[in-house]
Amino acid sequence: MTQPTTSSLPSSASKPSVLDHGLVHAALLVGIGVALAGVHQGWKLTLGLPGHYGLVWMAVVLWTRLWSRTPAAATAVALGYVGGILGFTGLGHHGLTTAPVYALCGLAVDGAWRALGTRLERPFIAGLVGGGAFMLKPLVMFAAAALLAVEVGSLRHGQVFPLLTHFGFGLTGAIIGCLAWRLAHSGDAAR
Repeated sequence: MTQPTTSSLPSSASKPSVLDHGLVHAALLVGIGVALAGVHQGWKLTLGLPGHYGLVWMAVVLWTRLWSRTPAAATAVALGYVGGILGFTGLGHHGLTTAPVYALCGLAVDGAWRALGTRLERPFIAGLVGGGAFMLKPLVMFAAAALLAVEVGSLRHGQVFPLLTHFGFGLTGAIIGCLAWRLAHSGDAAR
């Protein structure tokens, strides 16, 4: 009598494909960006200092960049943020002027990750990358104000102060994100 041979392993038809995992992961990254936009719109931290949102922004972007092995993870989060902020503000002036700059910050972080690799896991280096990436925001805004003759809110503080505060908040947020990732990553390694 012959016994039917069956494998105890699930068939390939029941396993999710790599593409399915990739799409879910990409949707998660974009969803993180949309959630960041919601936090930015709903939580008005009124410090009166240019760039104060860099604490939250760079903490989440750096943590996500280190957590995900997707080459464009920070950019995906930034694009989710852009879509979220444009949706939440109804294409308002603030959303149209600042959302693209956040996308540029995501591109800068992904570029640094490609160039630096695992060195980005060091808090000091992550801080420098985060500070530099978030400092792009006032640089672009100053250039846009000069080219388009529009008024930019942070210009009321001059040019040096917004650069310093954006760098400082981005640096601090990136260090927080890096340390949070290291803490979570060390817990994973201990298991």
